[in-house]
Amino acid sequence: MSSEKGLSAGIKSYFEATRGATYSFIFALPLFILYEFLSWMGSDARGAGVRNGADVLVKSLLAPLGIRSLPAFAALLAIAFGIAIYRENSRQKIKVVNSWFAWMLGESVIYAFLLAPAVNFMMTKARLLSLSFSQEFTVMLGAGLYEELVFRVLLIAMVRWMVNTSFSIRGWESSLYAVIVSSLIFSGFHHVGSFGEPFTWSAFIFRALAGGVLALMYILRGFGITAYSHAIYDLLVLFTR
Repeated sequence: MSSEKGLSAGIKSYFEATRGATYSFIFALPLFILYEFLSWMGSDARGAGVRNGADVLVKSLLAPLGIRSLPAFAALLAIAFGIAIYRENSRQKIKVVNSWFAWMLGESVIYAFLLAPAVNFMMTKARLLSLSFSQEFTVMLGAGLYEELVFRVLLIAMVRWMVNTSFSIRGWESSLYAVIVSSLIFSGFHHVGSFGEPFTWSAFIFRALAGGVLALMYILRGFGITAYSHAIYDLLVLFTR
């Protein structure tokens, strides 16, 4: 009986801790390093290359503030996550269990396989860009990292704050608004710009639903697992199509 209680407590601790900022930052760090390294390797002498659209959006918005280089952007991310980690640990000390990162990766793979058939269907409807395999690989890694950072971490927090302050809506209701709004913007983003897909209602609705699933995953399981799940299912589509 005591062993069952211990197992139950361990599972509960795992799910509570791994959705937070501490585990998400450590878990997502290798993905960030790999994406930025591959982007740098694929750039030309002027530093221009193919990058994920959300990455370009974030860095374009930060450029007027003087944050133009990768070290400056990395420092900003580290500060932001550092504040989140400090706040998280001020409420409850987070113990880092190394083996849990393997469990997080396993979770991400499972979620990716569950999402892959739907994404594969969506990709058959999308206009494929004339990119090399290595470029597509890099862009898809960036999708997991930067699209989750923009459309889940930042946008969900922003919508929650707006409905809280403007309409005094809190709790699950504010999360519901955040899921809906972030999913619609996430879907619309893929139809914008020179590399955007031609707009069709079927593609827009389907991607909005996918965005809703990712938003729920982020709320329930945190940034790190959602970012890896997104990146892995994109790569599954790349390797199997």
